[in-house]
Amino acid sequence: MQQSPVHQVQDLASGGVSADDPAWGRLGRWNPVLNLPNVAIHTHVLPNGKVLFWGRRDRPDGSLNEHECTPQLWDPRTGEINSTPQPQLADGTKVNLFCSGHAFLPDGRLLVAGGHITDSNGLNQACVYDFQTNSWTALPLMNQGRWYPTATALADGRILVLSGSFIKDGMTMINDLPQIWDGQHWESAEHFVGLPLYPRVHVGPDGQVFMSGTNAQTYLLNTGETGTWTPLPPPGGIRRNGVREYAPSVMYDVGKVIYIGGGNSGTHRRTYCCGRGHRSRCESTGVA
Repeated sequence: MQQSPVHQVQDLASGGVSADDPAWGRLGRWNPVLNLPNVAIHTHVLPNGKVLFWGRRDRPDGSLNEHECTPQLWDPRTGEINSTPQPQLADGTKVNLFCSGHAFLPDGRLLVAGGHITDSNGLNQACVYDFQTNSWTALPLMNQGRWYPTATALADGRILVLSGSFIKDGMTMINDLPQIWDGQHWESAEHFVGLPLYPRVHVGPDGQVFMSGTNAQTYLLNTGETGTWTPLPPPGGIRRNGVREYAPSVMYDVGKVIYIGGGNSGTHRRTYCCGRGHRSRCESTGVA
């Protein structure tokens, strides 16, 4: 009788199959636990196969509001871990990239927007990490601070940065001005009052940006000449059970986005919902 893949995996985990058996190549395996020099809160697989990561603070006993950070590079092939230079503003001021947003540029460099001053109070910095030179380069400052922003690579290679919070006159404010990095400077899109932190956004097949959460109402953003937001019409454009915070969304197929779990102030812990944006042919789906 042929073993099921589940039983094969269990045999591999328990040592029932040798490391030379072809099953390793088909099913994969867990390597021994390794120690990292920091909590890998922000993590990226670079084009050269190395993994770039950083956390909230460099030392476990450090301040929760450090104003610098030391990203790390892990090479899975050799196991070697090395520090990168510390990211800085153009004037040399160090910055903490905790609670930032990030997306890859077409050439494989990583753009990081926002960061940490204190909880809810974000930096207005943006910088780029070049994996080929192991260097950080400061970009022009954004309009305001951004703590918990989302950065998304657009179809034409530009980077859209949405939301993020900052503190003004003792009050936490949401940065409602979307900005787009075009490789030279920041462009502004239409204001969106009511943006959530870390908006869940994906680029649709026609190039428009689909925002699936965490708000119940879903939207399309035209990042072309108009730069305008369009709410998707009900009933499909409104996710059932309202706001779904602390939930991931993933584009699992062309024009299809799955929105999983999350919570709100109501009694529902999980949701199933769907909506379709007719212009972008983007489908929003949640699973119970």
